[in-house]
Amino acid sequence: MTEFRSTYQKLIRRQYLWAGIIFALVLAGEMAFDVVERAAGKYLVWQNASREKIGRSWEQEPKRIAADSLLADLTRKRRSQTLEIESISNLEELIQYVETNQQALLPPSQFLQIYRQLPCFLQPLIAAPDSLVADARAQRLANVLAEGNRSLFNLIMLDAGNRTIRRTSLNADKLYMLFNYGKEQNLGVRRQARFANYIFAADEFWDLFERLHPLRRRQFIEAVPLLTESAGQIIAAGISSQTGNEFVEVAFAISESRAYVYYLPEDYVMDLLSPDRERAFDFYRLRRQVQENR
Repeated sequence: MTEFRSTYQKLIRRQYLWAGIIFALVLAGEMAFDVVERAAGKYLVWQNASREKIGRSWEQEPKRIAADSLLADLTRKRRSQTLEIESISNLEELIQYVETNQQALLPPSQFLQIYRQLPCFLQPLIAAPDSLVADARAQRLANVLAEGNRSLFNLIMLDAGNRTIRRTSLNADKLYMLFNYGKEQNLGVRRQARFANYIFAADEFWDLFERLHPLRRRQFIEAVPLLTESAGQIIAAGISSQTGNEFVEVAFAISESRAYVYYLPEDYVMDLLSPDRERAFDFYRLRRQVQENR
């Protein structure tokens, strides 16, 4: 019995020994494999730059890089366009932007800022003031889309659903008038045929101006900033006999070749001419004849 137990214990110890040896070998092999695997990975990474770029992964990588670059370019372009649109402060800047970029979408606040820069009697060319009041009361004006060029420019009022509320089109003549209102130009007033019948020396103009009703005189001052900014430079004033639209071209000469040009309502000019009855009647008759022939 004792001998059997001794033999059994030896056998068990031998099995444990072999199990321990096998476990140690497996552990050592696993560690060695891990070391070899890491070394192979580092070697492949080191060699990767000089490897021939073939296979699906190498085809997808340039596409991914190109897509990321395109997205970044689009993002930069959108940001640049947004900043450029936000910087627009007048009608001429708006049309210059649209001519290059085809369209511009303005929020109501920016559109109204541009609108208010125009003289009150020119504002209806873009939108009737009553319609803007109605839009404000109903809170329906969401955006204004601008498109076109200097030949034909469109402003489209949109609601929150991008539905058209109204549309305004400005032709080349109206745009020229809006752009050049109150600007200094190379213009010899005394040498232009269209001013020949209604040209006044500075003293003559100021005499007519002083005879205006105080309300009309104040309206003149508001419409013609030159009268308060550089009145002493005016040497002559000319009223155009051309009657292409409802406004009258009035030029204030500051030299023989330079003048400031304004486009004023007909009733402003009629009131200015009224002390000179003959000229006032001729001017009125000419305007009526043209209107009847249209």
